[in-house]
Amino acid sequence: MGRSSGYFKDIGDAFTKVPDKSSLDLIYTSPSGPYVLYKGFLGERIVVFKCLNEICSGDEVYESMLRHEFEIAHPLKHPGVCDYLSWVRHGDLGNAIVMEWVDGETLSNILRCDSLDDVSRESIALQICDAVSYVHRKQVLHNDLKPDNIMVTKGGGVVKLIDFSLADSPSMVRGHVPAGTEGYAAPEVVSGGDASVSSDIFSLGKILSILLPSRTDVYGRCLKGNPSERFASVEEVRAAILSGRSRKWWIPVIMALAAILVGVTFMIPRLKEYRAKEKGREMFEEAAALLRGFEEDSLETDSSSYTFVDTLDCLNGRFVVTADDGREGIMDSAGRLIVEPVWERIEFLSPKVAELRRNGLSYLCSGEGRIFAEGADREELAASFQERYERMLFEDMRHWDEVLDKADSLCSACLSGEDAGGLSQRFDSLKASLAGVSGNMTNVQASRLEIILGRFENQGGR
Repeated sequence: MGRSSGYFKDIGDAFTKVPDKSSLDLIYTSPSGPYVLYKGFLGERIVVFKCLNEICSGDEVYESMLRHEFEIAHPLKHPGVCDYLSWVRHGDLGNAIVMEWVDGETLSNILRCDSLDDVSRESIALQICDAVSYVHRKQVLHNDLKPDNIMVTKGGGVVKLIDFSLADSPSMVRGHVPAGTEGYAAPEVVSGGDASVSSDIFSLGKILSILLPSRTDVYGRCLKGNPSERFASVEEVRAAILSGRSRKWWIPVIMALAAILVGVTFMIPRLKEYRAKEKGREMFEEAAALLRGFEEDSLETDSSSYTFVDTLDCLNGRFVVTADDGREGIMDSAGRLIVEPVWERIEFLSPKVAELRRNGLSYLCSGEGRIFAEGADREELAASFQERYERMLFEDMRHWDEVLDKADSLCSACLSGEDAGGLSQRFDSLKASLAGVSGNMTNVQASRLEIILGRFENQGGR
């Protein structure tokens, strides 16, 4: 008979106990402010404890500031915003905010090393826009946007907006004091005026001037001295960044791969000329069809009976609309309602997932209109989605590895003179793999593709 599994000593409260100060690692001390940060475990999870230093602990003003930060940031649940998990009373630290641990580097450190290519810089810029846009939709102003307050994860390059100590919201009684960092704060805030969405956009422009130095058309408008001359929203900033690209970065990569696939049969002398031409033509047509499949959807529908609530590039071309009766739903690019307008509230947790609320319950809806999770606890649901989202990023990376393996194999077959049947099978396999990718290739994978293409050219594949 099998024996039962179990622990070899009393586990006590090992899964819930707030750790002693002796088991925490001091990771940051504010040089001029009242805050200190410790890293440690809360249960099985690595977290960060943000609290006041010994001098300021117990001071009514500083304690109020710490609580103010938690109250503003705790409701924000977005993949691009650091998650404020809870508020605890720690025996050694005093009152403390418990935040998620972000395994990464600040954007300022990354920029200092100058290790980012153009694709990564644009990706980070767009992610920052997504995060700040979400925060603004929640009626929160960050008030201290700068590279030091932006983390980029080591695995996957995901942006995380951090440090809401100076954040403000019209729904909060306290706050509303001009604040920020010199060099990034808008001139109207520095002179004592009110902070606004426009002042956050000015700070965003300062960051973009470092990330995208050639995009003066974007950050130049963000940095206008007159707030009315800046972009009206962060969504407009994001759209301006995208509009400056002649085409998506992966299209020329796939076109280069398609050119290899079209021309490869002409490089194998053992193939008959007719078969080579026919194969080249078929490959070109297949590659062209793949390229068309990657094109963005455009909205082509009679929307006279709907009011568009949110037209961000989310849910793969889906849009939130309000029907004549005032209820909200999600419409696809053909004008069909893929989620009926019976929801009390709809908002986006990521570019491909929406949260729907009705009768006190929350539901998570995928880009295809399929509800895949539901529950009464929004925080638990959002945490569950975060795990799914990170898993999705991993799957994107895995899919691209598969595509690159097949591209490498096809390149070797082309150079070795494999027969038409074998090349056709390899091309069909590559085509099937490309149908499952999302476009989220890592920098390492992009470099590997460059090597594959370069190997083919260097060994006579031109």
